[in-house]
Amino acid sequence: AIDGAPGDHLIIKNEKSDYIQSSRQQHMSIEEVRRFMLAIRTDKSLFEKVSDVATANEIAAIAGDIGFNFTGAELKSI
Repeated sequence: AIDGAPGDHLIIKNEKSDYIQSSRQQHMSIEEVRRFMLAIRTDKSLFEKVSDVATANEIAAIAGDIGFNFTGAELKSI
């Protein structure tokens, strides 16, 4: 069963799997993307790492390595 109100979920599709995410979790992930974007502006080495990759999923992986939690799809939704 899926917790939450009907229509309060988003199905995320990526190359690894499909999963259902509540809109509250989605909002938290969008906030993570925003925080990460601010970090890129202030950290030159992080900016360079992100500049060296080609896909949103690769950027999300770099972000995950330093404690941010979002997917490539969430990054592209901003």
